[in-house]
Amino acid sequence: MTSTKAHPKFSEVTLALRYLKAPLGSGVVVDVGASQGQVSKTFARHGWRCVSFEPAKDSFEALEREMGEWPDALLIPKAVTDQTRQDVAFYRSAQSTGLHSLFRFHESQGEETVVDATRLDDALDERDIAGVDALIIDIGAGNYRALRSLDLTRFRPRLVAVAYVDERSSVLGDTPSDLVRHMTGHGYAAFISEWRAGAPDSGDVFVRCAPYPVPHHPGRGWLVFVPEDDAATFDEALTSYLAQLAADALDTVDQLQRSLRRSRRQARKLRTSVRDQALRLAQAPDVATPPASAAEKKRNARMMRKVRQDQVKLARKVARLERRLVAVEQRVKRGSVWRRAARKVLKPVRSSG
Repeated sequence: MTSTKAHPKFSEVTLALRYLKAPLGSGVVVDVGASQGQVSKTFARHGWRCVSFEPAKDSFEALEREMGEWPDALLIPKAVTDQTRQDVAFYRSAQSTGLHSLFRFHESQGEETVVDATRLDDALDERDIAGVDALIIDIGAGNYRALRSLDLTRFRPRLVAVAYVDERSSVLGDTPSDLVRHMTGHGYAAFISEWRAGAPDSGDVFVRCAPYPVPHHPGRGWLVFVPEDDAATFDEALTSYLAQLAADALDTVDQLQRSLRRSRRQARKLRTSVRDQALRLAQAPDVATPPASAAEKKRNARMMRKVRQDQVKLARKVARLERRLVAVEQRVKRGSVWRRAARKVLKPVRSSG
C-alpha cells in the first residue's frame, strides 16, 4: 500500500484508517505479505493489533525488528494460499522482496527455497482469533488464492484491500473481475484504487479511486471491498480524503512556485556575480612584468605578493560562486520536478472529487 511522501500522494492505508475509525486498541488487521512491516507499523501506531504473515526469512527478520515495540503483534513466518501445506516451493527475487512469491511470474525469481503455507482461516483458528476488522493482501500472483482462504461467512472484515498487477495475476489467470465477483457474492461493495506505472525513479502514479467498475481495464492498483451496508460511509470517507488531498496539493504547488521564484532570482544574481568576478580576475595586473629598476624591485615585490593573494582569493571566490550556482540550478530543477509531481496528484484528485 502506498504511503505519503513529501508531496501529497494518495495512500490506501490513510483512507482505510479514516474509514475504519476504530477506537485505539479495538481493531485487528491481518497483513498478508507484510514484507518488512510498512503497513503493519502504520496500523500498530494507531493502536491496532497486527497479525502479519511473511514467509521470506530475511523480510521476516526485518519485520520482527520493525514490530518489536508492539508486543501484542502476532508475526507468522508462513505463506498464505488456499491450502495448508508444509515445504512448499517459494521463489525469491534478487531484484526486489516484493517479487518473492509461491508462483513464478518474473524473470528475476531465480532462487528456490521451501516454506510452510497456510489458509487464513486455519491460521486464525489455531491462534483463537475470532474477529478480523481489516484484511490487507499483497503477495503478487497469489492474491486471489489467499483471499479465498478466508471463510467470509465466519469472518466479516469491515475492509478488505487486495493488490493487483496484471502481469503477475495473469500467471494464474486471475483478473480484477474474479476478485470482485468473489467479494460481491459475499455481500461486499467494490472500489478500485487505480495506479499506472511511472518513471523508475518516481514510482507509480495515482489515477483515481472510485466505485468498481471503471470504463477501462485497470492494469494495476488496489481493489478495496467494504460491506454493502457501509458503502456510503466509505464513499464519504473517500470524498473527504480526496478533498484534503486537493487542498494539500494546491498548497504544495503554491509553496513550490514561491520557492522556485526565490531560487531563480538567486541564480540570476549568482550568474552576474560569477561574470563580474571572472572579469576582475582577467583584468588583474600581470605579476610577471619585471621591475624597471632596483629601487622599484622591493616595492613591486610587495605589490606582486598582494596581487597574487588577490588573484588566489578571486579564483576561490569564483569557484565558490560557481558551486553555489550549480547547487541553486539543481534546486530549481528539483523544484520544477516536485511542482509537476504535485500537479499530477492534483489532476486526478480534482477529477475524482
